[in-house]
Amino acid sequence: MNIGTVYNWYQCCLGRRENVSSIVRYKNKKTGFVSVYESISRYDPVTKQSRPIRKYLGLEDPETGELIPSSGKRGRKRLSETGAAVPPRGGRTTNRPACGQEAPETAGTDARIRELEEKNRLLTSCLENMRDLIADALAAPGGASPAEK
Repeated sequence: MNIGTVYNWYQCCLGRRENVSSIVRYKNKKTGFVSVYESISRYDPVTKQSRPIRKYLGLEDPETGELIPSSGKRGRKRLSETGAAVPPRGGRTTNRPACGQEAPETAGTDARIRELEEKNRLLTSCLENMRDLIADALAAPGGASPAEK
């Protein structure tokens, strides 16, 4: 580290110099790509340390060593930039049916739900009849059921 870099860092930490920047290169060991960032040191008074603020500039060309600039936009690229078809902006991107329409796969499911609800009602009424019969049998003198009399 040369004296000029140390002086710039010191002045930046004291708040006397703004936008003291340097170029930082990161090499991805898996892909071999070199990412280039602009690094600006800012002093954090809470931790009393300087923190780097980095801005992504782009990739370094492996053959020439020149910077291949980024688009400057954040996030993933749209499908059209990758060469694939782009879905319409206001268009539907899911397989769900429009409002008021029933999807074909849910039609069978809804019928099955109705069938099970009907069976549940029948079983509930049978259970209530059995409870009544048991209650009558226990209430009768001698414990005999009304059907045996």
